[in-house]
Amino acid sequence: MQMEQQEFCFRKEKGLAGYPTRLFMHSLLESQGGAARVCHLLASGYERRGIRVSQTWELADSSQGRSSVVPPHAVSMRIESPGVVHVHSTLSWEALLECLSQARIRPVITLHDARLMTGGCVFPMGCAKWKGGCLDPCARGYGDAASKTARIRSLVRELRPVLVAPSRWMAFMAREVFPDVRTYIVPNGVPWDVPPSGTCDLPSPSHAQTLLFVAHGGEGSAMKGGSSWRSIWTRVKKEVPHCKGIFVGGDASAMEKDITVLPYVPADVLGTIMAKSTLLVYPTLADNHPLVILEAMAQRLPSVAYDVGGIREQIVDGENGILVPENDEYEMARAVVGLLRRPISCKTLGEAAWQMGRKRFSLDRMVEGYLGVYAREGLMEGA
Repeated sequence: MQMEQQEFCFRKEKGLAGYPTRLFMHSLLESQGGAARVCHLLASGYERRGIRVSQTWELADSSQGRSSVVPPHAVSMRIESPGVVHVHSTLSWEALLECLSQARIRPVITLHDARLMTGGCVFPMGCAKWKGGCLDPCARGYGDAASKTARIRSLVRELRPVLVAPSRWMAFMAREVFPDVRTYIVPNGVPWDVPPSGTCDLPSPSHAQTLLFVAHGGEGSAMKGGSSWRSIWTRVKKEVPHCKGIFVGGDASAMEKDITVLPYVPADVLGTIMAKSTLLVYPTLADNHPLVILEAMAQRLPSVAYDVGGIREQIVDGENGILVPENDEYEMARAVVGLLRRPISCKTLGEAAWQMGRKRFSLDRMVEGYLGVYAREGLMEGA
């Protein structure tokens, strides 16, 4: 197996020394969503190692964050040299890559979704036209998909960035499109052995089993499965009448009989909710290496999810969670009911998820993995 195809923790395995003098990271959103979360987690890990980190983003969700807002065509103007430039997401890969190319800056790019390889799709979801370059008209309505795809691929060939995929699934897509650009695999990671510290106004504790549904966008997020929450919940509730539900990720709070609806919440609050839940139900239709499953693992919360994208690299079916055939709501509900009726098995899966995740998906492992990528690519001081 070639080096770039391995999951690795270079600094620990190879003993590589040295850190970047400074590191610049850029993302589309300030704090919401998986890409922004990974960006902040990496920054915290780097700073603990004495690395100077600067962050910018294109959309702020706090008044404090507005001072760090930078559009994609101006990113290079905020970069201090020398140092590592690490991009996590952007509204326009065309504009950002053009900007970096003009400044002769070779970045590290984490592929949180597939938009670097497509004409606009976050995930292809059954469409294979991206392999040869998207065509016009795009069946999903993305304008100028063909020209955007061609321009992005031309810029990538010219710039030759270092690509990093959190999953083998995403790495395969990248190598299909960019066979001459090195692509590494570094799985996402989250803090482990950290008790949840967030506070959240939830209904009074009860002995009822609680199902947790989470997606950025809530029930309005069809791709993340939010549009199927009600249907799955109704099927489960019919078989297990005493269970409760928590829907997290929408725009507002509400109480609906046995369902608590919550908006997007910070990671520490979500951790508290997970620690009080019985099972994470995650019917996403497309995903790369979702943090929500890792965050559930860190709270000993087992997951039932569709077998899509890179999720099978997180969940081993029947060992630390349950995988269900894609878009099969009946099987999803059946799997959930089965675990609710076998609480000991449910707890066993949760413990196995915690043990496995601690070894493979910790924040420290992710940080060391990225430092290893920087070292292998000659971006580290003294490398």
